[in-house]
Amino acid sequence: MKTLKIRFNRIVIIGVGLIGGSIGLAVKKAGFAKEVVGLCRRKTSALKAIKAGAVDIATLNYDTALKGADLVIIATSVGQITDIARIVTQKSENKLLITDAGSTKEKIVNDIEKVVKNNKNVTFVGSHPMAGSEKTGVLYAAEDLFNDSICIITPTKNTDNKSVTKIKGFWHALGCKCKTIDPVTHDKLVCQISHI
Repeated sequence: MKTLKIRFNRIVIIGVGLIGGSIGLAVKKAGFAKEVVGLCRRKTSALKAIKAGAVDIATLNYDTALKGADLVIIATSVGQITDIARIVTQKSENKLLITDAGSTKEKIVNDIEKVVKNNKNVTFVGSHPMAGSEKTGVLYAAEDLFNDSICIITPTKNTDNKSVTKIKGFWHALGCKCKTIDPVTHDKLVCQISHI
C-alpha cells in the first residue's frame, strides 16, 4: 500500500460488498480519509459493513452520506451505477469527485458524463479495479485485496485531468497498478479476457 499525497475529507462508498468493503478497509488502514461512509440499501447491509470495520458510519440516506463528501466510489452492480451517479450529482452541495468500480465502461462513462456535464461541482472518472474473490459480501472483504492488481482508468476527451490524477493516486495508494485506456478499448479487452 502506497502513501497518497491527496487526503480526502469524507469518502463515501456506495455498495459495501466485497469490493466496496475492501476499499473501505484499505482506505482506513492507509489513513488517507478523515471518514469513510458506507451508503447501503438495507439496514442489514449497513450493520454488516460496520461489523466488518469497512466503514466508520453506515447509512441508508443519501443526504446524510454526502454531507461534506469529496469522493464517492460506486461499487454496485453495473446496472445501478448510472442511476446512482445521477442521484449523487443532484444531491451534492459541494465539490465532489465520483468514480466507480464497474467491469464495463463505455455505456457507464458516456451516460455519467452526460449526467455531470452541467454541474460545475461534480466530476467523474471511470475505473475498473480488476480484483476480486470467489466469495461475495463485505464479511469477506480484505484490506490487501488490491495489492499488485491492475486498475484500469477510463478517461475520455471530456474528463478533467486533475480528477484523473486524483483517481490514479487513489487506486495506486490502495496497491493497484493503474493503466489508462479509453472506455471502448477497455470493453473490447475485458470481453476478450472473459471469453478466454
